[in-house]
Amino acid sequence: MFNSFKDIESAVRLSGRRITIAVAGSHDSHVLEAVAKACERGLSKAVLIGHQAETERLLKDMGYTGQNMDFTFADMDGDEAIAAYACDMVVQKKADIPMKGIISTASFMRAILNKERGFVPANALISQSTLFEWQGRFMILTDCAINIAPDYDDKIKIIKNAAALAKKAGIDCPKVAVLAPMEVVNPKIESSVHAAMLTMANKRGQIKECIIDGPLALDNAVSEDAARRKGIDSEVAGHADILVVPDLDAGNMFTKSLTFFAGLKTAGTVNGTKIPVIMCSRTDSTDDKYHTVLAALMQLICD
Repeated sequence: MFNSFKDIESAVRLSGRRITIAVAGSHDSHVLEAVAKACERGLSKAVLIGHQAETERLLKDMGYTGQNMDFTFADMDGDEAIAAYACDMVVQKKADIPMKGIISTASFMRAILNKERGFVPANALISQSTLFEWQGRFMILTDCAINIAPDYDDKIKIIKNAAALAKKAGIDCPKVAVLAPMEVVNPKIESSVHAAMLTMANKRGQIKECIIDGPLALDNAVSEDAARRKGIDSEVAGHADILVVPDLDAGNMFTKSLTFFAGLKTAGTVNGTKIPVIMCSRTDSTDDKYHTVLAALMQLICD
């Protein structure tokens, strides 16, 4: 079981695998710093796809050269072409993981979702999770970046995606808190209704390999004391591994609060694909971009 990003780093190193990352849009210092860190620590190799002259200049400024790092280059221009090249490298088994660099998210996702490449199973829902360290263990927050206003059926898939991620982190039967503003069902608050439906579906065996409870307010989900004070008797309350937010508004603000207010170590993951995908936010710190790389490497070695 992984409890920290350091644990993941150690496990990837012990696996003995040098995973090749195809970086789509390498001409960006923040992206390069994260990738170079993984290469320097013996965890990965990298194919740097983009403006080669600019990429090499940035690497030189950071003190990295072709002699001391395991890099290869593909000199290309145009977001669509760069994204397609990175994903095709994975299809052709010349790379293991595609990574979004300084290209548009739309171009990168079009390449990922292209049916001919087969990255996404039929009827799957792509979702996003934030993996973060909290009090000596990992927790997962979902969905923070992809699904705008998920309905009940979407939330089932989002939970299954997050549970699969949790399993790769060593949490075999994750405790899932479906969040709402309060811990009682209010027909006028859709998030509380969805939470109750998901809880009942889980109890009846319709959603497996996790334990779901909701609606739970955030304090009840993460604090055993808060749950006790409110008289909540639940396996999940105070012990949640996965936090499911009502919509993208809540998830986006929540995940950015983890870093900008709380200063926690985080990694963003794309879930529901057959292969790990690295997609960092432009405002992620270099450390959190590196953590996102580690999260993808974790998924690959645990497949």
